[in-house]
Amino acid sequence: MIQELADFEKESDSNKATPEKLLETVNFADDVALEHIPLAGAPSRKVAHCFVLTIGEKVAGMALFFYNYSTWLASPGVYLEDLYVRPEFRRRGLATLLFGALAEETQRISEGKGRLEWSCLRWNEGALKFYERIGGTRMEEWVSVRVAGGDKLEHLKQLADEVRASSNNNNK
Repeated sequence: MIQELADFEKESDSNKATPEKLLETVNFADDVALEHIPLAGAPSRKVAHCFVLTIGEKVAGMALFFYNYSTWLASPGVYLEDLYVRPEFRRRGLATLLFGALAEETQRISEGKGRLEWSCLRWNEGALKFYERIGGTRMEEWVSVRVAGGDKLEHLKQLADEVRASSNNNNK
């Protein structure tokens, strides 16, 4: 299915996953189409990590991240949620130091095969130019999509419940 997804997304050559690597790196849940089967155990309350840079006694910058996964690479990676360097500490290479730590962490968890990803607001041209200078690539073909908030998440769950109920009625 992963190759089918890559083909559908016109990225056939991007898929480097093998069945063996996927079995080694993915916890597969049972069939969730007709009934919801929760994964074993909830994640730790601390699901994010943060690198903090201090200069003297002042906190100068931080990079908050969490681990993600690429099916095409069959490898874990790092998603940078927030990077911030205080204005008085900018243009000293601190963001580059934080990205270096993120790159090291990405290599550590992925045996050098993973990727580091993040999003940036379109209007933040200064940051976008910096990201390109350090080797980042704009992913123009991708669009961020989210479902946020209790009401919207609850609505999504209700839609799935309706599909399950309809499917169960059709199978009788």
